Amino acid sequence: MDAANLNIEIQENRAVVRFKIHVLVAEELLKTKIDRTQPAGQADSLLKATLEGSQISVNNEKCEWRKPELAIENVKQSGDEDYLDLSSVAVCDLPRVKTDAFDINLDFLKSRSNKFKLFLLLANSNGEKSEFILDSGKTQVSVNAGANHQQFLFVKLGMAHIGADIGEWRDHSGEWHWPGGLDHILFICALVLASASLLQVVKNATGFTIGHTLTLGLATFQIIHVHSHWVEAFIALSIALLILISLTMKNFKHGLLLNTILGTVHGLGFSSVIHDLKLPPELLFPTLLSFNVGVEIGQIIMILIVSLVLWLLQKAFKKHTKQVRMLLSILILLISTYWFFERAF
Repeated sequence: MDAANLNIEIQENRAVVRFKIHVLVAEELLKTKIDRTQPAGQADSLLKATLEGSQISVNNEKCEWRKPELAIENVKQSGDEDYLDLSSVAVCDLPRVKTDAFDINLDFLKSRSNKFKLFLLLANSNGEKSEFILDSGKTQVSVNAGANHQQFLFVKLGMAHIGADIGEWRDHSGEWHWPGGLDHILFICALVLASASLLQVVKNATGFTIGHTLTLGLATFQIIHVHSHWVEAFIALSIALLILISLTMKNFKHGLLLNTILGTVHGLGFSSVIHDLKLPPELLFPTLLSFNVGVEIGQIIMILIVSLVLWLLQKAFKKHTKQVRMLLSILILLISTYWFFERAF
C-alpha cells in the first residue's frame, strides 16, 4: 500500500498512461468502496482524484485527458493484494511531441503520508527512459529527452528504508515523525547491543547482509513468496530473538550464522518495497542492485550512529554501563515482542 506505479509513454501527439495503485489506497482517495467485480465504473472518479487534477504538459502545452479504462489485477480471495490498473491517454495540441520539455505535477500525492512513494517511468518515442520516485514532498518532475536511468534514486530509497535518510524522519513541512522502517532500525540497535566489540558488530552485520541479500533477490524475482503479514511479524520476532540470545548466552559463538538466518527474514521485508513499485522486468535487476547498495550504505550509517549513541551513554553513565545496556535491551525486547503479537494476531 505504500507505493504506486505510473508509466507514461510519449507517442507522437499523445501521452499513453498506465497507473497502478493499491485498491485500498484508491478507496481512501475516493472515500468510497470499489466494486472489485466491476471496477470499470470507478475509472472516471479515480482519474479525477489522481491524474486529471494533476497538470501534465509537453513543450509547455497542457495535455487533455481522454476517457480512461480501469481494470483490477492480482485478485486473490483475501482481497488484500489487489491493485487497480488505470489506463488513459493525454492528448496534446502538437503535431509531434518531443520530450525536451516534459512536465508533470501530481498534486494528489500531497494528501498521502511521506511514506507513500510513486515510481514514475517516462519513455519517449526514441525509447529513452527516465525514472523518478515521488512523494508528498516531491510532486513535480521536469525532464529532458536524453535523461539517463536515475538509479541513484533507488540507492536513496534503500537508505531511506533503513532510516538513513533525513526525509524519513522529517516531512516536507519540517515536522519530525517516526520513519517507516523503524523495525529494521530497531534490529540494528539490537545487533549493536548484542555485539561485545566493533569486530563482532562487523561480523554480525556481515551475516545480516548475506541473509537479506539472498532473500531480497529471490523474492524480487518471485522465486519465493511469503505473505507480508507473516514477514512483518517474523521481523519483529527476529529482533526479540536476537536480544534474548544476547541476554541469556554471553558467549554465543554463532553470531554470523544467526544473523545470516535473521537477515533472510528482513530481506523478504525489503523486497516488498520493490514489489510494490510494479517495475517492468528489464528494470528489476538494476533496481535490485541499486536498492541493495542503498540498504548497505544505510546499514553502515545506522550502525555508526547507534554505536556512537551507545558509547556516549556509556561514557555518561560509566559506572553503570552494564545496567544501561541491560535497560536498552529490555526496552527493545518489550517493543519487538509487542510488535510480534500485534502483527501476528
